[in-house]
Amino acid sequence: MKSKNDIIELGKEKLQQLRMIFDELEVQLALGKAEAKETFEREKQNMSQFIEEQKIRFRKEQALSEDKWQNLLATFEALEVELNAETPVEKSTYDEQKSKTLQRIYELEHTMKESYGDLGASLREQLDAFKARLDAYRIQLALSEFGDQEAAESRRFELREKVIEIQAYMRKEEANANKIDDFVSEISTSFEHLKKAFSDLFAN
Repeated sequence: MKSKNDIIELGKEKLQQLRMIFDELEVQLALGKAEAKETFEREKQNMSQFIEEQKIRFRKEQALSEDKWQNLLATFEALEVELNAETPVEKSTYDEQKSKTLQRIYELEHTMKESYGDLGASLREQLDAFKARLDAYRIQLALSEFGDQEAAESRRFELREKVIEIQAYMRKEEANANKIDDFVSEISTSFEHLKKAFSDLFAN
């Protein structure tokens, strides 16, 4: 059974993930398709560089048996392959790449937990932020495939307004929240409602 402190920490972690998702959505919704692609590609390169630095750091600092190190190295490199792949500009192709990239991230998270018992704050934060970027770029592609650009802009505006509304609620209520788990639950529910309302833009 988890202690109260563990529950609070899990709540804070989940809240941080949700905050990253909303921040990334707000940024992406303010960009045009070409800018969004350029920004996403830059983030992919940054993530790839970060993964390369992590490989070097873990090999230097951690005493792992050779088989564990080879397993960890393979998961790092599998993720790098996906990060270095060309960025699709069509939703269906992107969905396939996004799925593969997420699978590689989950494999890395699992391998890290098996090898170290934890991901480490820096790696966890970077992976969570990149998951949010994967979703945000997908929304750009979905909007660009609308036949009616006026309808696409209307959807973009509507989603952006909702994101800003939830962010404002988070800022206002976070300071007042007595129970972080209840607050996180409320925000998670808001996000699920948002995804349902804009299911044509989010990946299924």
